[in-house]
Amino acid sequence: MTRPGGPLAALRPRRHDDEGVGMLQVVLVLLMTAAMSVAVLATVVGEVLPTAAERARERTLHAAGAGLEAGLAVVRAARTTVAGTGEVGDLTRLPCATAANPLRGSAGATVSADGASPTSYAVVIRYYLDDPSGHPESWRATNTISCVTGGGTPQAPYYALLQSVATASSEGGLPAGWTDRSVEVVYAFNRTDAGIAGGLVKVGTYSASADLCWASPSTAPATGSVPVLATCDAARDEQLWSFRDDYSVVLAGTQSAVSGTYDGMCLTGEPRDRADLTDHGTSPADATASSSTAVTPDLTGPVEGSAHAFSGASSWLRTSTSFAPPAAVTVAAWFRTTARSGTVIGFGGDPGTAGTTADRMLWVDSAGHLVWGVSPTSRRTVTSTGTYADGAWHHVAASVGWGGTKLYVDGALVAWDPLWTSAGSTAGYWHVGWGGELVAGWVQAPSNPYWQGSLAHVSVWPRQLWDWEVTSVATAPTWQDVTGLAASTGAEHHWPLGGAVDDVVAFLAPCDGGPHQKWAYNDGGRIELERFDATALSGACVDAPTLAAGAGLTLQADCGAARDWAPSSAVGAGAAGDVTGQLVNYGEFGRCLDVTNQKVTWPYLIAFPCKADPTRPVLWNQRFVHDPVTGLVTTPAPTGDHCLRTPTSTGGYVLTVPCDAADTAQHWVKLGATGARATAYTITDVQGRCLSLGRPGETSGGLAQWSTITADVCDGSRVQKWNAPPQLAGAGVQGYRETTLDGSGG
Repeated sequence: MTRPGGPLAALRPRRHDDEGVGMLQVVLVLLMTAAMSVAVLATVVGEVLPTAAERARERTLHAAGAGLEAGLAVVRAARTTVAGTGEVGDLTRLPCATAANPLRGSAGATVSADGASPTSYAVVIRYYLDDPSGHPESWRATNTISCVTGGGTPQAPYYALLQSVATASSEGGLPAGWTDRSVEVVYAFNRTDAGIAGGLVKVGTYSASADLCWASPSTAPATGSVPVLATCDAARDEQLWSFRDDYSVVLAGTQSAVSGTYDGMCLTGEPRDRADLTDHGTSPADATASSSTAVTPDLTGPVEGSAHAFSGASSWLRTSTSFAPPAAVTVAAWFRTTARSGTVIGFGGDPGTAGTTADRMLWVDSAGHLVWGVSPTSRRTVTSTGTYADGAWHHVAASVGWGGTKLYVDGALVAWDPLWTSAGSTAGYWHVGWGGELVAGWVQAPSNPYWQGSLAHVSVWPRQLWDWEVTSVATAPTWQDVTGLAASTGAEHHWPLGGAVDDVVAFLAPCDGGPHQKWAYNDGGRIELERFDATALSGACVDAPTLAAGAGLTLQADCGAARDWAPSSAVGAGAAGDVTGQLVNYGEFGRCLDVTNQKVTWPYLIAFPCKADPTRPVLWNQRFVHDPVTGLVTTPAPTGDHCLRTPTSTGGYVLTVPCDAADTAQHWVKLGATGARATAYTITDVQGRCLSLGRPGETSGGLAQWSTITADVCDGSRVQKWNAPPQLAGAGVQGYRETTLDGSGG
C-alpha cells in the first residue's frame, strides 16, 4: 500500500526528530559567542586602564606646567614703582612658597569634557645666589636663601628654583599617585647690580671645616676696623664681600652701584705701626699731628715698609719739644710726590704756624727741584739740577757742617757749597710737611708750604754725616736696615712714619687702589697680599689663628702656615677673563675652568674659584687659550700642551689630553657677543653641544663643592656661558626638566 504524499514525503524529517538537533546548534552558538565576548572583554579592559592612565598623566603634566607659569608670574610681579625711576624689583614681594605652604591651584574645568576629575598643582619656590641647576637636593637645601612671608628675601637673589607637582584625582580604578607628575625650572633674575658681586668667604677650601665666614664689625665700618669670623649667614650684609678686577676685596654693601669707580671699604694689609709717630732717635721727641686728620697711612712705602700721606692743605707734624739749635746737622727722608711745591722738613722758632724764623729747611720748589737752605746770618741755599716731582720714591739728605752745605739725592751728592759750614743759633721745633716761614724772604720759596705726597723715615743727626754714611742710609735694602742704621749712626730723631712689611695687619680702610689693597687668590686657596712696591707677592696671607666666632683676622707672614679660604661664587671673579687667559663661568660667576689638582689625567675637570695674581700670570691649570683656526683649547701643562676633548656621550666629562689637531673631538667653537642670548658666549664641540657645568664629581671631601665640566645639549643657560660680561642681558627661564621619577620635585 502506498503511503500518502508519495516518495518526496518520505524525505521530509519527522517533527519529533529535529527538536534535539536544533537545541544543540543553539547551545553551540551561544557557547562560541560567550567565549568570544570574554576574549574581547579582556582585550578591551586591558586597553582601557593604560589609556585612562595616559590621559590622566597628560593632564597632570600640563597642570604641573601651569603651576610653573603661575609661580613665574608671581615671581615676576615682585616689583614696585619708584618716582623718577619707574618699576624696580621689590624683595619684600617675592613669594615664599615652601613645601609646608606651597602655591596651590587647579587646572581645567570642574568636570572635564571626558568626565574626568580636574587636576591640582602645588608649587615650591626657593631662592639662590648660585645656579641650582644640576645640584642635588642636599646642596639646594643648604644653599637656599631664607624667605619670610610678607618680607621676602633679605638680599637680592640671582636665581629662583620653581618646582611644581600636579595630582589627578583617583578615577577609573587607577591607584592614587599613578598619574602624578613633577617638573622644575630655574628663573635667572635680571639684576641691575649684576656687576657688583657679594658673597661669603668661608673657612676651608679643600676640607670640611667650621661654618665660619668673614664678617665686618658693622655694615659701615670705621677705618681701622678688623674683620672677624662669624657663623656664616648670607643674609647679613656684614658678611658679603666682592673681589673686583683691580684685585681689591671690598665689603660689598659699602661700594656704589655700577659706576666705574672703585669706592667702598677695602681689606687692607699694612704694617702694624702704620700710625706710629714715635721718635726712635737718641733724644726722642714724638711727632704730633696738626689735627686728627693731619696725616694718613699711605701704605705704599719705600724699602719694604709703609709711609704717611700728607694732603698738601692742612696736614703736617711737629715736635712738642723745643731744641737747642744744632750748628752742624744732617736731615734725611724718603719722599714721593707729583706736586711741584712743598716742604719736607724744617726748623722754626714756633711749634705752630705763627713762627717767623726758619732754618735748616728742605723743600721742593715750583719747578720740582730740591732746595736745602740754612740761615746762619743770612739765607743760603743749594739746589739740585734735577727735578723729582715724578711720583717715584726718592731718598733725600741734606747737611751743614765743616764740609760745607750739601744736598744728596738717592745717595749721591747733587749740590754743594763749601763756604757755608753752620746754621743759625735760634732754638726751635722740628716740622715735618710744613714750612710756612719760607714764604717770605727765601729765594725759590715754595708757593705752597704744605707737603703733598708721601714721607717716610724722616731723620735728624746732630752732626754732618760722611758721604759714605749718607749713601749707606739711602741704599739700605730693608725697613729694618734703615731703622738700624739710624740707630747705629746716632740719629737724634728718627720718625719711621710706618712699619715694616713683615709685620703687617689686616683691617678695613677706604679703597684707594694701592698695592696694600691688592690681593691674590693663590694655588693653595690662600689670600695673599701684594708687596708694597707692586713687584711681587709679599708672602703674607690672611689668617685666622683661632677658629671661633668673634676671632679677628690677621696676616700671617708665612703663607704656608695660613688658613685656606673658600669664597662663594657670588664673591666674583676678580680680574679673571680673556685678558688673564681664564675661562669664567657665568652661572657660577667667580668660578673658572680648572684642571683638577693640577693633574691632566684626572677623570674630570672642575669649576674652581678663579685664581688671581696682580703681579704675574696665574698657574697653568687655569689658563686656556682657544685657537680659532684649529679649534683647539690649550692649557700649557708642565708635561706639554694639553687640550680639551669632548666626551662621546652627551653630559659626559670633558677631559684634557695631549693636543692633536687631527682629533675632531678636540675641536671647539668659541663665540662672543652674537646678539642672540641663546648662543652668546658659548663654547661648542663638533656635535654642537655646549661646554657646561655638571654635578660635583665627588660626594664628600674638598672636591664635593666644585661643579664638574661637561658637554651638554645647548639650552642658553648661564652655566653654558664663558667670559660673558658682568651684565649679560635680561632675565630668563632655564633648566626646565621633568623630575617625576628622580625624587627632586616639590
